[in-house]
Formats: sequence, C-alpha cells, structure tokens
Amino acid sequence: ARALGPTLRHLHLTDGVPGFRDDHLLPGQGNQDCAGVLAHLVATGFEERGGQVVVEVKTGSMSAAERREGLASALAFAREHLEGTGDAPVRIPPPTRKRYRS
Repeated sequence: ARALGPTLRHLHLTDGVPGFRDDHLLPGQGNQDCAGVLAHLVATGFEERGGQVVVEVKTGSMSAAERREGLASALAFAREHLEGTGDAPVRIPPPTRKRYRS
C-alpha cells in the first residue's frame, strides 16, 4: 500500500503467515499487519480517492455458521479500522483449518 501510494484504488483484505501458501485467513488470524495497512489507507485519503476494500478469505473448511461468523468478523475488522478509531475490540474466531489451530 505504501509503495503504490495514491495510485492504489482496490485492496484485497486477507491475512496469512510466512510460507509458500496463499492462506487467505480472516483479518487478525495471521501475522500480517492488516490493521496497520488499513490505518495507512485512512491516513492517506484512500476513501476520498474512491478506493475500495474487499475481503478475500477462504471459507471452504467452515460450516455455514462459522462462515457467517467469520465473514461478519472480517467486515467488523475492516469497518473498525477504516471508519472507527481502530482500537475497539473485534472478536476474531479461531482458524478452522487444522494447520493454523494452536
């Protein structure tokens, strides 16, 4: 986001962990700085330039209830960091895929 600067108009919001897999975890489930990227977008006028954020996560291993909860948490995360103060707690459900469970 920083490298693209004012030319950035569309962002796929997802999370992940180091490695070769394209994880597409819910924001907050991995170790990427999703909150920091969204804060940067707010600070640099992304919305005023017509920027769009879409959530891109894998939900295939989730039940219907887990999918609803996960997508709702991703939306709440995005809204809190784009429209809110960025410091209100957002409940992030634990990952459903075995390799990411603690």
